Amino acid sequence: MVTGGGFKPKTRTYVSHFLSAHPEVMTQDNDWKRHPDLYMSDGTMVLLANSTLFRVYPGLLAKHSNVFEGLTESGQFLPNDAEVYDGCPLVRLQDDPEEVACFLKATMGLCHFERNQPMPYPMASAILRLSSKYMVQSLRRQAIEHFKRIIPQSYTEINKTESYTQVFGSNPSDKPHPFQLLPLFRECQLMSFLPWTYYSICALGFQKLVQGDTFTTMNGTDSEIFVEDKHDARIALLGWKALCTMTRDIRNDTIMSSAKDCKGGSTCNDTMRLTWMQGAAYQIDSQAMNQWGMFKLLANSERPLSPNGRTRNNLVLDTVQPCYGCTKAWLKQEENARNAIWFQLPAIFKLPAWEVLKQEENSGM
Repeated sequence: MVTGGGFKPKTRTYVSHFLSAHPEVMTQDNDWKRHPDLYMSDGTMVLLANSTLFRVYPGLLAKHSNVFEGLTESGQFLPNDAEVYDGCPLVRLQDDPEEVACFLKATMGLCHFERNQPMPYPMASAILRLSSKYMVQSLRRQAIEHFKRIIPQSYTEINKTESYTQVFGSNPSDKPHPFQLLPLFRECQLMSFLPWTYYSICALGFQKLVQGDTFTTMNGTDSEIFVEDKHDARIALLGWKALCTMTRDIRNDTIMSSAKDCKGGSTCNDTMRLTWMQGAAYQIDSQAMNQWGMFKLLANSERPLSPNGRTRNNLVLDTVQPCYGCTKAWLKQEENARNAIWFQLPAIFKLPAWEVLKQEENSGM
């Protein structure tokens, strides 16, 4: 493996073998096909990904990539039985050909990230994955910034994150499923992205965590998707349970608290508080970080609390909120509680503290 400064990927074989050009040694397979856009007639190196051939400019790749720089340097000392194709050295890659195409187009400037503009997830993830793997630092930084638009880096950024539509486009097949993001970020050593990704997975609910979910593939068909890694699935389920407990505790503590200037009355008394708290028992979820969660709860708390279909003491709640003083106090109390949970988020998913995650991430860049 070629080593050097910058991102340090996990140990793996990047290229199964790199062999040189000698006219008497020709290698070809009838199943191989040339990429329609990325087989350059004047290229001097051929890349083979699965059965797709790319004819490229090694000097251009070497300029951006430490890995390809090492390959082109080693090309001066290749054995006599090295593989060639179309008169060029042949490099076999262990990558998906569609991802290789996205990566090569990015290195050639044929596609690029634009500020505040979407890029389809299949392309963005390919650039992130292969720029990390082949140590193309400029592309990796651009890809990280793109994904940061959906991953808050601090508590104050939670409400500033963009939607998947804003970041990846409106086409359903252009958007990732949260299950796909977890292995991608771990592979690319974006450790500080993992806690929020786990949290987003938990927000899907217990049933989808256990039974899986559906998402739209690139060809427009719906397909089932699961948390592939059993360890990740277990951590997500434990995290979901912990977040549900935290959500319940925040709601109960907030509902039963009163501001110093509480006016009481029909909309803010002990009877209503107890009814709200009992209504909260029907609203089990893990979204402890959601702003306005308490008042969303109140809007849905008219669910029957007794078999006769009426709420406690025959009170039917119609989005009744506490008095003005308690409303302000509740918002402040919720904010403090959500801020505290943010700092606990890594530990909830069995990860090191935020500071450690970011140090590990920075040491690998």
